[in-house]
Amino acid sequence: MYKIGVGKKRAQTIPVVALITAIAIFMMVYLFLMPKEDKCILLPTLAECNANYSYNSGSSNFSASENQKVKIILDESPGEIFPVSGALTYKFDNIDLFSVDKVEFSVEDSSPAEATLFSRKDREIVYPKHQNVNNVQLFLGINDARGDLYVYLNGKKISSVSGSGVQIVDLPVSKLNAENYITLKASKPLFGTNYYKFGFIKVKESYIISQDSLTRDFKIEQDLKDVKSAEIMFDAECLTQNYLSIALNGKNIFSEKVCGKRTVDLGELDTTYNKVTFFSFGNYFLYNTEVRVNLYQEDYPIYYFTVSNEDKRELENGEKDARLFMSFHDDEWKNIVVYINEKKHEINTKQVEHEFPIGSYFKPGANSIRIWSKQTGIQVDRLKLIIEEN
Repeated sequence: MYKIGVGKKRAQTIPVVALITAIAIFMMVYLFLMPKEDKCILLPTLAECNANYSYNSGSSNFSASENQKVKIILDESPGEIFPVSGALTYKFDNIDLFSVDKVEFSVEDSSPAEATLFSRKDREIVYPKHQNVNNVQLFLGINDARGDLYVYLNGKKISSVSGSGVQIVDLPVSKLNAENYITLKASKPLFGTNYYKFGFIKVKESYIISQDSLTRDFKIEQDLKDVKSAEIMFDAECLTQNYLSIALNGKNIFSEKVCGKRTVDLGELDTTYNKVTFFSFGNYFLYNTEVRVNLYQEDYPIYYFTVSNEDKRELENGEKDARLFMSFHDDEWKNIVVYINEKKHEINTKQVEHEFPIGSYFKPGANSIRIWSKQTGIQVDRLKLIIEEN
């Protein structure tokens, strides 16, 4: 009885084990084929889901390299490969330079100024000066007067008037502050009261409203050695006899009266970031303003990167290795030439990934990678350059 029972139990167990094994195999295959994003949600501790998971020079795939120091030198997404224009254009907003004379009257109340031998009542005016004032006058409309009237500016006597009528006093601009105090004092009599009764008191100031300079900037993305020339073009409306001046990075390159279309040579560009300043004491309106940077030739995409002297030395000593990794959009045949500092590497492949060692192509300092192909429709999804320890 006992042996028969054991045999039946074993017979029942075999299908269960087979079922569990089949399920396990199915799960392994399912996980293997599952997209990485979904896989990392279910199993976030996988090596390929870890932040330290990075590109390994031994394979075109990615692998965990926690113990291997990797420096990413270049990481770009070039897209479709085709020639870029032989000239770059930077468009500027309109330039409006102007200088306008303005005249304003500051009207004060007409309280009188009075004085006796033992007392006085002065008339004080507070006058805030305009920033660009070039002439200031005090207008006194005197209806009735006795004695003399003294005019003080910021506590110092600058003039005196006598009698009725309209009196004009020039206020010296050189002695004006941002805020000024004009005091009108009647002279003291021996007997009775001296006085000045005003119909009006006005401060007339003439000043200039101006925007005599504006600056626009632009940045050269290409290597400066690839720049052949640069020029600025604009249309000018001139409402003045004054000159228009243009400076590049603080250095004057143009100064003359100009109306209509004009092209000005910017000379040699010696910096990546550039500032163009327009200046005039007159009225100019510039539109259709743009800087055109001419390259030596029409060329394919160029990417610039820097290699330190230390990295270059360790690459030469074999302590480090540098590799260029490229991934493509499809598995069609691709014929591409990659120039590293004008050293040639040809690629003929149907693979969606390609990599090759690149350390021997480097030079200390600035380096470049140029991608060329006579074949159309090639799309490079990623261009990645790394330096890693051996």
